[in-house]
Amino acid sequence: MILEELGKDPHGKISSQPPIKSGKHRGYRKVEVGGKWICAGGFCYESRQESKSTHYSWSKTIQQLGIRVGVLDYDGVKDFYVFMEESPKSNK
Repeated sequence: MILEELGKDPHGKISSQPPIKSGKHRGYRKVEVGGKWICAGGFCYESRQESKSTHYSWSKTIQQLGIRVGVLDYDGVKDFYVFMEESPKSNK
């Protein structure tokens, strides 16, 4: 199971893009393209092992369906995210 490592872009939105290496936004990630990340819950460092196992279990199942899953680790709290691709624009 491969969980994508996530971070925040300069606007505070979740992104899987590479980090910015210089300038005033150094350390933030580039803005996500092609869709957005939606939070699907998480756990804190002190959570029971059953809770942690449940999150890893559903994320593994979701990945088998071809859906991208990422995790944001923030001071001992892990939040899981699923990626929702932008729908193609209709030609009306």
